[in-house]
Amino acid sequence: MKRTFLLLTLFVAIMFQQVAAQKEDPKVDIEVGEIGPVSIELKFIPNATCAKYYTLLAGEGEMDKWTQMTGKPIDQLITEWGQIPHEGVWEHTFTYSFVVPDSIFEIYARPYDADGKTYPYTKVVLPKTPSIGGDGLSTMELSVEPGDSTVVTRAFPNDQTFSFRVSVATESVIENMGLDNFIETIVKKSTVLFIKDEWLWPSTLSPNTKYKAVALGMNKKREWGEPMVVDFTTLPTLGDDGIAKVELTTSDITENSVKLNCKANESTEHYHAGVIELSEFNKLGKQKSVEKIISEEYGKFNLLYQESIKTVENLKAGTDYKAIAVAMNGPHTWCEPTIIGFKTLCGLEPVAVNDLEGNTAWAIYPTISNGVFTIDNKLNSKSMMVYDLNGKLVKEINISTSTQVDISSLPANMYFVKLDNCNEVKKIVIKK
Repeated sequence: MKRTFLLLTLFVAIMFQQVAAQKEDPKVDIEVGEIGPVSIELKFIPNATCAKYYTLLAGEGEMDKWTQMTGKPIDQLITEWGQIPHEGVWEHTFTYSFVVPDSIFEIYARPYDADGKTYPYTKVVLPKTPSIGGDGLSTMELSVEPGDSTVVTRAFPNDQTFSFRVSVATESVIENMGLDNFIETIVKKSTVLFIKDEWLWPSTLSPNTKYKAVALGMNKKREWGEPMVVDFTTLPTLGDDGIAKVELTTSDITENSVKLNCKANESTEHYHAGVIELSEFNKLGKQKSVEKIISEEYGKFNLLYQESIKTVENLKAGTDYKAIAVAMNGPHTWCEPTIIGFKTLCGLEPVAVNDLEGNTAWAIYPTISNGVFTIDNKLNSKSMMVYDLNGKLVKEINISTSTQVDISSLPANMYFVKLDNCNEVKKIVIKK
């Protein structure tokens, strides 16, 4: 009887909480996460009756000014200018990028119920973003990577720089304006940048034309430094309406890197090249694997033109990969990708000293020779790897057809050897 009463009490309490929650007006709580000089992380937590919500980030006091200028209330501006991170009652974390250092911001969230009715917005004044830069001289590093109708600029300010600008114009335009007048235009009209900037300029440049890229930074005291000017010439017109194609080969394969040797045909405007693990390739399928390479490489502005050699690093040792090159022709149509397989070399795994002696899975003898050794290949291994004392692979030998190996071309020294299908490591010495 007592147990039944307790269960009934619990049931009534739960029902009461649900009814109370249903009567609660829609609301969005906001939790402040990590705040950096140019980014703010926020978590939005809608209650059970909130069907959707709009959010808007603005500078301190900025919305009051816009209300006066537009004659519209803040809640209306939140809906018109804001975004809907999510519809539903689940939490959502969002990072706002490209905010201004050393500044105070306000975040707004305006909730709606399931019938589309609006409710009072939530407003949180955020802590000031950290400052950057110093009182010293602002200097810039600037590099360019031109195509035929576009260019990638990479700008890196020094630690004294608070903000900077980057712009591109033809050499003739800058000469006609004068560099000082062009810089004045940059200061007034170009986007304010912080920290660093990598930017792919729109395809509006003229092929085979001389250009100048200009970067200019200011310190915390709002003092401008000297401009950095880089001259470059866009490539001749690339690509036509034919089928773009890239010849792709691999070379210099190590335990954790590979070189992709690419040569595009005359129909190619630009192309991307990268690698993906075979296991992931099989999981995603061909089309999604190619899309992944395009997305990742384009996001890094890694556009390749004509003939190039690209080194890919941070690969896993002893792992199968697919190298992919996919090209776009003149009218910007993606064409059939080139896909080849390769395997990184096996690294030498750390072993204890007592593991180097006495193993019986395979054998090599004599342990000291002029470089000619015999292998007792009980494991039917296909290859033997030879490593120096630093663990670097110095030679790989095919042993599928012979039990005798000749590595006398290596300098006299101590080496470690292992088979492709066994982690047991042996020690040998070449003595001359």
